[in-house]
Amino acid sequence: MPSHIHILIAAIVIISGMLALLVIGSKAAKSVQRKPLLTPSARSFFGQLDMAVSTHLIILPSIPVTSVISAKYFTWSHHLLSKLAADTFDFLLCDRKNMDFICTISLREPKEQQTKKMITLKKLCAAIDLPFLEYDHKPYRDVPTLRKQIFASCNIDTNIS
Repeated sequence: MPSHIHILIAAIVIISGMLALLVIGSKAAKSVQRKPLLTPSARSFFGQLDMAVSTHLIILPSIPVTSVISAKYFTWSHHLLSKLAADTFDFLLCDRKNMDFICTISLREPKEQQTKKMITLKKLCAAIDLPFLEYDHKPYRDVPTLRKQIFASCNIDTNIS
């Protein structure tokens, strides 16, 4: 025979669950579309990057760092990675055939000093032999030069399709 305390606890749990559903339902009704995935300058770079490398590579924008790099617990790399858990690579370049990670690209403001975040990302990428390239935000760049820079950094032979 259930005691009054058990009945009271069950009633509280049921009422709490119903209230939670009401709160979640009201928040879902207030959902709005998020801002665009890329800023105007990042979209411009994306277009130039697409023209430069699309024959060999797939471009993925805004990829979380932890989707690309992992580290064993209780290591220095894991400590560094935990500080970047919410950060993303501006662009991740992948092999068109097998989707292997080929290169990461970060955009920075012109004349911006290297931040601790950028230095840490460089170290983590170097530790896994993944090229980390940085480019300034600017409206135009020479696409053939961009292609040569990226392919050279990634050891891609452009004579072979």
